[in-house]
This record gives sequence, structure tokens and C-alpha cells, in this order.
Amino acid sequence: MHNASDGAVLLDWDDRDGFGPETITVMETDLTAVYRLYVIDYTNGSSASAAALSRSGAVVRVYSRVGLLNTFTVPVNRPGTRWNVFRIVNGRGEGL
Repeated sequence: MHNASDGAVLLDWDDRDGFGPETITVMETDLTAVYRLYVIDYTNGSSASAAALSRSGAVVRVYSRVGLLNTFTVPVNRPGTRWNVFRIVNGRGEGL
């Protein structure tokens, strides 16, 4: 489980059976910071040719106080074990 060193972002649930959901809570944001959300397939290690994540059907839902902001689905037919979902730069979501 990885949390921001200042406690501003918390991984609430780290699902390890592959069926989710995992949840994070952002307590506050620093408007000068860069935030990145990514999903890693630890099962396949650092295999550049692994495609299990791409075939997983993984979904990330982003909520705010007013409800659902966006839903992201893992890109298909892409090898690798890391999915860069989105980032927030200077308080603005790129991809949100």
C-alpha cells in the first residue's frame, strides 16, 4: 500500500485478488503539485510483453463531492504492466 508522505492521498483498499475495486481518497490537493494515477500489474512483474493488464477489463472511476467525474477503461491490445490512467497538474485534470 502506498500513501502520500504527507497523508493527503490514501489508498483505502488495496485489492490483491484481481477483482477490485481498489479505492483512494484525496484529502487535499496542492495546486502546485503533479498527481499521477496509474495501475500496475504486479503479477507479471516487469515483463514488457505481458498483456494480462490490457486484457483484464480494469476500470477506474473518479468521483468528486458531486458525483462521478469520469470512468477510464484499460486500453486493450497493449503489452506491458503499467497503465498510466491520468494526471493532475496545477489543479487541472489531464484526461479527466
